[in-house]
Amino acid sequence: MKKERNSNFELLRIFAMLMIVMHHYICHGGFVFDKALTFNKAVSECAYWGGKVGINLFVLITGYFMVKGTWKLSKVLILYGEILFYSWSISIFFVLIGWEPISIQGIIKMVFPFLIPRHNYTTTYIMLYMSIPFINKFISSLSKKSIQFLIAWLSVILIFIPSIMELYIGWTNNVYSYLIWMIYIYICGAYIRLYGKKWEVKMSLTGSILSIVALWILTVFVGQFTNINPYYFASKTYSITVVVASLFLFKFFENLNIKHNKYINYVASSTFAVYLIHDDGLFRNNVWTKVFKGNTLLSSNYLVINIILTTLMVFIFAIIIDKVRIILQRPIFNYFNSNGYIVGIREKIKCVCTKIADINL
Repeated sequence: MKKERNSNFELLRIFAMLMIVMHHYICHGGFVFDKALTFNKAVSECAYWGGKVGINLFVLITGYFMVKGTWKLSKVLILYGEILFYSWSISIFFVLIGWEPISIQGIIKMVFPFLIPRHNYTTTYIMLYMSIPFINKFISSLSKKSIQFLIAWLSVILIFIPSIMELYIGWTNNVYSYLIWMIYIYICGAYIRLYGKKWEVKMSLTGSILSIVALWILTVFVGQFTNINPYYFASKTYSITVVVASLFLFKFFENLNIKHNKYINYVASSTFAVYLIHDDGLFRNNVWTKVFKGNTLLSSNYLVINIILTTLMVFIFAIIIDKVRIILQRPIFNYFNSNGYIVGIREKIKCVCTKIADINL
């Protein structure tokens, strides 16, 4: 009998994706703030940093489960199939309604979304998932103390040094790729699963609230009283304040006692599709500014309500689309499974990987 997964982490997926959608409402909506502090600016700043925290949370979840999980080629094929489906569907849709012209570059982006990535996050996440057997083998070869040293060292070179350099001399961290950062966060999630101690809900909740408040205060008020760019504190996934908030929120949800809830899990299973739809390049360049026009409400009393309602509408709309996709694609996947195509490909890759690296896929 298949073990039912508790819904605390599934709820975290939903929460993280809502933060990401809200973040994109601000950063893709054409908002331009002056230095004057207003209520709308303060709220918008809070909505902005959530996306960076959300990305870290998704990778932490992956590391937490996959360090003891089973790597499956079918999972890679499903993820890639989702990316292709939405890449093709969204491209065709925008061409049909006349918002995008037909071009050679557009066709290449549609057919080969990894050659000219339409989503930096999803492309890198696929690369991370393909690397999991190697990462797990590396982690299993280390002692607890060695992993602690590794995380500490990576924290110095990936967080503290870039943060200090960017804060004081304006240097932007382009040395380290997104994949390296995801591997670091994956290792943090894996460590929590292997050696992390349980926290009391009250402790993790307090830490979450304090880190979020600190992040918000630094982001909103630093620019008012200093010459430091306030986006330093929230515009990077490696910002110290963002990492701290991500870890506290993760520990809070880890310690929530939420048994299996089929409704939460049903919605959470489509959160990856929410990202693929709402942050697709064509959606990003057309819908946020042409349809929602949130930047026109910059001085409006309804901006906060608009942020919340638009975020929920985009999230729900994307979930519904993905559930329809699943219904339509199920016969295709059943056909390939029943005829042994996926199993055959998996066995060939398993054979090659076992010979090269002695990895049990």
